[in-house]
Amino acid sequence: MSFTELIDPVGYRPTEHQVNFALCDMSQGRLASFSGKLIGPHCQYARTLPATFPVPSCEGGHPGISNLPEQVVVTDPCYWTSQLPYLYNFEGEMKLADGTVQSWSHTVGFRRWEVEGRNLRLERRRIVLRGAVAAPESEVDLSDAHDAEVALIVKEPSDSFLQQASECGVIVIADLRNVDTDLTPHLIRLAWQSSVALVLVSSTHNRYGFYVPHAITLGHTVHANAQFVPTSIAHDWASVVLVEFNAGEQPPHWLANADKPVIAIRRGEDYADFTAARQACDRLQAELAPDFDLAGYFVSP
Repeated sequence: MSFTELIDPVGYRPTEHQVNFALCDMSQGRLASFSGKLIGPHCQYARTLPATFPVPSCEGGHPGISNLPEQVVVTDPCYWTSQLPYLYNFEGEMKLADGTVQSWSHTVGFRRWEVEGRNLRLERRRIVLRGAVAAPESEVDLSDAHDAEVALIVKEPSDSFLQQASECGVIVIADLRNVDTDLTPHLIRLAWQSSVALVLVSSTHNRYGFYVPHAITLGHTVHANAQFVPTSIAHDWASVVLVEFNAGEQPPHWLANADKPVIAIRRGEDYADFTAARQACDRLQAELAPDFDLAGYFVSP
């Protein structure tokens, strides 16, 4: 049983000088206690002097009610971005209710990532995502994706893939539209991955319409022939809207005035590599510019 299945990073309050990192016991009584430390930051593109921040020993509580430390204070934090993906090592020991003891280690990165009106913001600056719907994980070269400055839409990504993306500085949209079981374990797992910026879910999952840890937001998909605003969007459960269309089609005109970020995905756009995918995204943005100013532009074979 992994630490990330039991503990949910329910959120953090980032400022210029410190991060108050909060945790929540989601083990449903399986976790008795844990203690540990946060060490960092480290980044494969920069050198830093790491510091150690203790996590006091604490006892688990009831599901969804934190008897864990209300916060771990990280002073002078280095925030995760694609250019400088700073990470911290979270290490410690947990005791389960059955008396077994396990050590654990996981990385975590802090981001100032938010939705503001029709815009996505990272480090308080507007960001326009450009990227591609990725092939199977085994065929993806994350270093190439980073060099081409593209984000990736990945179907039900694995922890190992997301960990590598976090280290490389590649933004990932996790596509969970085909998951037909309870999403809560998936959301808890993804909350630990700094590379995950958005979670794409189907309208049948609208009960999960809330901001989940690490400022992950929930997305909803519409199609080019959608002439009316879907109820789920009108009711505001989706934080970000994705619209899919084929070459030669245009997004529904009402999306130009949507009150939340819109990401366009054009299907049928073959690309030889991620550099070509980025160029295709730039062309798509230019084509839509007369009528749309969107939060992201993606291409898919």
